[in-house]
Formats: sequence, C-alpha cells, structure tokens
Amino acid sequence: MSMRFLHIKRAYVVDPTYTFEVERDVASNISLLNNVYSGEHVHDVCAISEEGEWLMHGRKIEPAVLLQLYSTVFVYIHSPNESYDRAFHMCEAHAQKYVLIYKATDIVLHHAARLEALIKTHALKVKFAHQIHLNMNEHNEDSIPSEVIAGKHIRSVFLPVHVISSSYRTQVPGMHTPKLAHDYDQLVSHLDNMRHSNSDLALRSHIEGDSVFVASLPNTRGEKIYASVPLSAKVIHGSAHFQTSHLPYAIKKEITTVVQDVSKVLFPKTLVVYNLQVHPKRGVFIQSTSPFYYFILHNPDFLFELANTHGIEVAQLFESVL
Repeated sequence: MSMRFLHIKRAYVVDPTYTFEVERDVASNISLLNNVYSGEHVHDVCAISEEGEWLMHGRKIEPAVLLQLYSTVFVYIHSPNESYDRAFHMCEAHAQKYVLIYKATDIVLHHAARLEALIKTHALKVKFAHQIHLNMNEHNEDSIPSEVIAGKHIRSVFLPVHVISSSYRTQVPGMHTPKLAHDYDQLVSHLDNMRHSNSDLALRSHIEGDSVFVASLPNTRGEKIYASVPLSAKVIHGSAHFQTSHLPYAIKKEITTVVQDVSKVLFPKTLVVYNLQVHPKRGVFIQSTSPFYYFILHNPDFLFELANTHGIEVAQLFESVL
C-alpha cells in the first residue's frame, strides 16, 4: 500500500550545523519509514520561510489544502521561530496526523532538581550518578580558567568523570558528545573544548557496568507498558546493534521499577528511551533519556529488536508511538 508523507523544515538556517542536522534527520526518517512500511511511498519536502511562506519545489503553496493530502506530516524542529509556531497550529487544524521531531536532549539533566525532590517525596527507587552542574556562561564572562574549574570540582565527583552538555547534538560527529576524563589533564582539556559551545555543562561520575536501553511504551495489547525488555547495545563499525540483555531477574525487576516510577512522575505523556547503567553490585542508575522517536530515527535497530522481543509487528509498534 502506497503512503504519502510530508516533511516540513525551515527554508533557511544561519547555522550550517543545524542545516546538517535537518538534512540528516530527513534522510534518516525517510529510510526508517521505507523500512517499516512495505511498498513504494511518496515523500515530499516542504520548507517554511522566515516570513512564514510555505514553499515546495520553489513555489508558494496553500498549507491548509496541502496538509490534508498526507497520511502523516513530520515537522523538524531544530531552530524554531514564529513561523514555526504558526505551522504547528496549521498541522493541528488540518493534518491527519503530525509528528514533531526535535533533537535528542537529555531530559533528565534538565529536571535533575525536580527529580531529586520527587525521589524524596514519593520514596522513588531511582539512582543517578552524582553530578555537578556548571554555568559556563558565567565562567566565560569571568574568564575563569578551565584549570581552576577542574581543580575546584574534581574531588567532588571523583575520576573518571563524564563531561556532558545539558543540550547536545548527538548526531553531529565530534560535536557536543559526552567526554570521559580519566585524569586532571583530560578534564581540563574537555572543559576547554566544550565551554565555548555549551552554555551549561555537567560533570557526572562514571559508573562501571553495562549500558542498557529501555523504552516507555504506550498501549499495546490493551495494557500500559512502561518498560520494555532491556536491550544492550554493541557498537560495531560505529553503529549500535541492539540485542536482548541477559540480566538477572532481580536487576530486570529493578529496571522496570525505575522506569515506571520516573515515567509516571516526569513523563506521563512523553515516550522516552532510557539509557541505564547497570552495576553488578550497586544496581541501576539512570544515565540519560532521549525522545523516543528521535532515538529510533538514528537507531532503527532498536525499534525492530523491541518489536521482536514483544512479539509485535514492527509497523504496529511504530504506529503506536507516532
């Protein structure tokens, strides 16, 4: 069965890095859709100008009529403006179905203080690697050397430590990716390299153990699934390959409890993928979270393996997360 998809992006972006991200996201999404749904499909790309004009093949078009022609509309949010706000309203009013695609953001990092309060209030069984937040704008304005920053905090988080941007672009090679520092010199070097391109950084203690990915899922088979079967990832030739993680029953139960607790209090309406670090003795730690659709956009194997472990058709699972 042939399907029609519309991909909406900004016509002009000043930052070339954003342009790279958008084009890569569009290409990845088209590939994902073609793999999920069999048959030949139509993919059209529409661009929105700074003035709010909708353009296709260089011509102005009427969005209200256009949106009704597609089974699903995808809006790529990388550099939003007022014209984008109007686009959301148009999609809400006229599109059969629309999906907002935004860059992977460590949501937990942005809600760390709130989560700490919730953990105490609700007695949640959730653990995070100890971390310290750094306002790099203030440090840059005061011209505080990276050596001073590293020396001040190195004993608080202990080594090795991850240097993490609070809002990073994971799909741009070499940019804004977490860096692991094993000694003082490495920590200083990472701070030097990241401080001018990130307004906020976090120093997070490294936890030994296996990286396990778990998704909070919507209704499938009539029941609410908060935690999927844990999947571990092996990196082969630069690509992540997911497979069922062979963990003890007690650890799997703890993972389910952690994801259920956090999903209920922080993400009741948002589907996310959890990156958990499983320590053989210290238990389960939440490392980061990412919007579900963006995660599978760049890690499609995760979707297929997830469907396989639950005995669900890939297209059925995909439809449930749109």
